[in-house]
Amino acid sequence: MEKMDSSYLVFEVDAVFYLLTLSCVERIMDADQVTELSFVDFLHTAGGHTDSGNTVHRYCILLKADDIQSTCPDDFCIDREAAGILASRIDGIVESSYLREFPLTEPVINSQNHFLKSVAKIQLADGERWGYMLDAKLLKKAAEMDTPIQAAEEQGTEVWKTPAEEAAQYLILEREGQTIYIDRDKIVAVVMRPQILRVPLASDRVMGISFYEEELVVYYGQSVESDKECLPEGARGFACGIIFRTEQGHLAGMAGDSTGEASAGSGLTDSILPLGDGVWGKRSD
Repeated sequence: MEKMDSSYLVFEVDAVFYLLTLSCVERIMDADQVTELSFVDFLHTAGGHTDSGNTVHRYCILLKADDIQSTCPDDFCIDREAAGILASRIDGIVESSYLREFPLTEPVINSQNHFLKSVAKIQLADGERWGYMLDAKLLKKAAEMDTPIQAAEEQGTEVWKTPAEEAAQYLILEREGQTIYIDRDKIVAVVMRPQILRVPLASDRVMGISFYEEELVVYYGQSVESDKECLPEGARGFACGIIFRTEQGHLAGMAGDSTGEASAGSGLTDSILPLGDGVWGKRSD
């Protein structure tokens, strides 16, 4: 049992990798057997699916009875042995000693996706990947929560304070019909083609996460009166990412397809709106 508690099943749902403690798993079945059982897919119930209808679920991972009793909503499960997660692919088993974990906190985590304990670097046969570690006992709570993500965000997230005076120098990002200006003095690094991993059920302001020098970076997707969708599907790459540190000491990032520079003046500060601590934006003409 001790061995199973330190081992994790790695599986894929909608182009995102997940890790579940092996001791929570009863068995793995073919997905076509689900029709014979009363089955609830917790990630689907929690709103975790974002597939376009093209995803094929080939397996179902059934949870053990102890976890089912605390995670299976009575309204969904008649046969309590049939509670678990639908998966498109099973990638294998990894030991905890081979994992590098990064805890997830607000604003990445909210009341709807708090079953994501952390993100971990894993080594698979086809290369290095990042996967989300699941807490099986919190999946039911996520499924039962009806608090909108926006409301959850308002209840408590990292707050960026806008400086009273505008920066003298900006670095510019162009993206999705928007122009983003970032205070040059706050910038930690400029990276080329950052790989940004989608966070299931994250709020709209969180584009995804990435890493810089072994530190977690939260990429933001703030918009300026824009209806364009900024959330990436799976992992998405941009031409450029600008990383800066917030007043709370965390690394944050903004990604775009081109960069430039600008100075305060020439009416610029009259036309841009504050998006955060040292970050401004406006709609491109």
